[in-house]
Amino acid sequence: GLAVPLLGLAVTSSWAAILAALCGAFVVWPGPTALVALALLLLGHLALTLGWILGDRRVLEYTPRGDSLDSWWQRVTVARLLLYSYTDPRWWPWGRGPRSMERGSIRWASMLGPEALPLGQPHNDAMHLVYEYGLCGIAALILLAAKIGPRLQFGDPWSAVIVTGAVLGVASIPFRVASTGLIWLAALAVVASR
Repeated sequence: GLAVPLLGLAVTSSWAAILAALCGAFVVWPGPTALVALALLLLGHLALTLGWILGDRRVLEYTPRGDSLDSWWQRVTVARLLLYSYTDPRWWPWGRGPRSMERGSIRWASMLGPEALPLGQPHNDAMHLVYEYGLCGIAALILLAAKIGPRLQFGDPWSAVIVTGAVLGVASIPFRVASTGLIWLAALAVVASR
């Protein structure tokens, strides 16, 4: 049961995917996944501590993903800019419209300082939705959570897909990619029909 997910975790090149997979696996296998997550945390802590003691602080460099956290810092920068842009009174209540977020975050960066924004993406689907659709986007997220949340169940693979997608949605943009977005929509439909 756990061999395939563990193999996937070992070869993935995305820290967000590792976190999402662990969260989804926890829904299906709460006990074993908690032990795997605890073991990974302890192993990571041990590796970082030994690296610090031995003077080799490049511990993450030995993982398939590498040690660059630049993409995370870029996401934090864009998220900060978007949060700042939410204070613009012209933004409420309807948002800025479809496909406006990328240009908008770059525009805010140019007004607020010389910060590098190679993509202009927050890699956070919820922030993206709220920026483009305003209060309607917030209402959609609340209604979705109210409809789906009570129907999620431990041990259910459809619930695991939803949890995995939700975690990815906070750290990536999976819903704009057909191969992940359609699977997530199908899981939402199955769980909502219960």
